[in-house]
Amino acid sequence: MRRHSFVTTALAAATLLLTNCSVMQLPAIQHGDPVTEPGRQLAVGERGYFRVFTSESAADSGIHLSSGASYQLMINPWSIWVDGNLLYNENGEAIDERGFNNEAMTWIGGLFSPLRKAPSNRWFELMLRQPACNSEQGVTALERDQQGRYRYTPSCDGNLVAFVNDVPGFYGNNGGFASITVQRLR
Repeated sequence: MRRHSFVTTALAAATLLLTNCSVMQLPAIQHGDPVTEPGRQLAVGERGYFRVFTSESAADSGIHLSSGASYQLMINPWSIWVDGNLLYNENGEAIDERGFNNEAMTWIGGLFSPLRKAPSNRWFELMLRQPACNSEQGVTALERDQQGRYRYTPSCDGNLVAFVNDVPGFYGNNGGFASITVQRLR
């Protein structure tokens, strides 16, 4: 069993408070480029940005993806990710977009495993969804380079929606958020 330091506990508490309250009203986090207009297609080389809060059941990026095009996703965590009282995955590492398996979940939480939005994917895994064609894929299935960037090829034309894989109705005990940069490669 891993011991949590006072600092880790304080960070987790601050993350939960910020994520569920005042952070929601901050302007979009940008990296020097303008935020993509909702539904706007990216040109080759162009970037768009959006935020994912782990306490929300879905985040519509407002970025329209083109079927067959290739995109690069860069996930930039702005806080630690917490699922209830879980701070670490099964390897003792901080939870990130790759989530954690049933081994890290409490036995009570494990009972809810089949009720997750994507039961075959990991708990808290960042999921990419295209509602236009009902396509859904977790980041662990994507090609990932040495810098932690993911390559994504959409199944259809339409907006990209992202969420962490959890049980509907249980997003309120989650904490943490990240900004995601989407860049069209071809």
